[in-house]
Amino acid sequence: RFFEIQNLLNFTIENSDDFIWIVDPVNFSLIWFDSNFAKYCRTKLGIYLKVGMRLEEIFNSINLINIWKDLFKRVSNDGNLTTTYKLNSDNNTLQLNFRLLKFDDNIIGIMIIGRNITELEYLKRTLKDEEIRLLNIYNNTNEGIFRTTFDGEIIYCNHTASSILDKRYIDGALNIKFAQSLWVFPEHRELFISLLK
Repeated sequence: RFFEIQNLLNFTIENSDDFIWIVDPVNFSLIWFDSNFAKYCRTKLGIYLKVGMRLEEIFNSINLINIWKDLFKRVSNDGNLTTTYKLNSDNNTLQLNFRLLKFDDNIIGIMIIGRNITELEYLKRTLKDEEIRLLNIYNNTNEGIFRTTFDGEIIYCNHTASSILDKRYIDGALNIKFAQSLWVFPEHRELFISLLK
């Protein structure tokens, strides 16, 4: 049964797009790595990974070595950590998940799972830019636009609506009556609200 689980785990790891590696918790040398991480290091960094390699053998930059040492020390001291990391070789962004590996309360390794989130980060930025663009349109249109609660209280309005509406309606006292008065048949508003709910 153990070998079946081991084979299933190996199959899952090797068919993942993630980079996975494990380092020694004391000197941070490589204990294990998956084929994706090995291929990345070979093709992008020109390094053929071997078990036992230290950070100084993987990175040729003192700055990078110190960054990774600091990350490993943080995990050793504070526990599991998730952060983002920009790859210098191809401008991709990884989400790094650091996990302490323990056996009988002893730390036996630090596992790192690196997931490429470059496309996700791009989509987030694009969405944020689009949100700002739509908000600018919303605020600068000549049409008065406002949002209300289901009860009819005005919770936000654009500049045009603000200049059209009486300040008393916007600030609260007459909100509900005003929102209801926009409908020729107020009962139609109730029907509309019930459909939204």
